[in-house]
Amino acid sequence: MADEVNPWDQQPGEPDDAYARFLLYRNIGPGRSQQAAYDTYRASFRNAVPEAEKSAKKPLVPGHWNDDSARWRWVDRAAAYDVHVLSTHGERLAVLWVGILTSAARKCAEKLADPRCKPKDFMQCIAVVDKLAAFLSPDAVQSIQPPAGDTGPKPKPARAAVR
Repeated sequence: MADEVNPWDQQPGEPDDAYARFLLYRNIGPGRSQQAAYDTYRASFRNAVPEAEKSAKKPLVPGHWNDDSARWRWVDRAAAYDVHVLSTHGERLAVLWVGILTSAARKCAEKLADPRCKPKDFMQCIAVVDKLAAFLSPDAVQSIQPPAGDTGPKPKPARAAVR
């Protein structure tokens, strides 16, 4: 159906300015907030912000942004967009992310294998591994462990043991 409107598209009757504000909100990504969208607006369109509002104090989101968000269901529409993007690009992004993790782990292993490795280098590698571990669930760790061989089961890595 060519006339189908996706939730993240401009909705019938939605004013252009309200849709533009929604796009700012939507495009921030899953950690989005109205405040972040308004801050982006202020940073991107400085000429649209009255001089009186250009103080060092962070201004609150204007009421019409809140009204638009409620009326045009920004939270639901942005979530639908996130799901669409993830389902469209998720596998490619997952493969890319695993490649990044693998590359970082390989570089750490190479650094640690170098006999000239100093304690500072070791601690940097441990810090990298600790940060990367936050992105691995226990299920993911379980699924990537090799099967137990003749020597019995391999110990399961535990994040708590790294600290």
